[in-house]
Amino acid sequence: MIHGTAIVHYTAQIGEGTNVWAFSTIHAGAVIGKNCTIGERVHIGPGVIIGDNCKIQNSALIYEGVTIGNRVFIGPNVVTTNDIRPKATGDWTERFRKTTIADDVAIGARAVILCGVVLDRGCEIGAGAIVTKDCIAWGRYYNPSTAALLMDRQQIPTNGTVRVEP
Repeated sequence: MIHGTAIVHYTAQIGEGTNVWAFSTIHAGAVIGKNCTIGERVHIGPGVIIGDNCKIQNSALIYEGVTIGNRVFIGPNVVTTNDIRPKATGDWTERFRKTTIADDVAIGARAVILCGVVLDRGCEIGAGAIVTKDCIAWGRYYNPSTAALLMDRQQIPTNGTVRVEP
């Protein structure tokens, strides 16, 4: 099913059982496999290749030069890039880098995948992560989380709400 508001270039190939939701754009030469879900407002650039059984959530940006394997989950607002040193004008062919996302990879919401990297099979990228280097197979990559401020015991929730004492 392709939603009536989606824009799909006539040279794009969309596999059987794939759904493309509202306001998504699929550019020339893109290939999307079978049984995929392309959420609302997703951008799929020219020549992007997406395998079978993938789920790409709302507002993800998959730019030219990205290849995605099978059974990949891409969370909402994930951004891929393809220009190692972006400039507003001029030829960018020397700066263009391809990105590979292998089978069974999961990428959390709002992660940024810088160009030229390989996300190897089964790795997990946490929400909000910025990927700048290759990720090994089955590795987990999350943002560090540290306690910036410990709550006073009087602020600890007792019934699902936080009590703040003056």
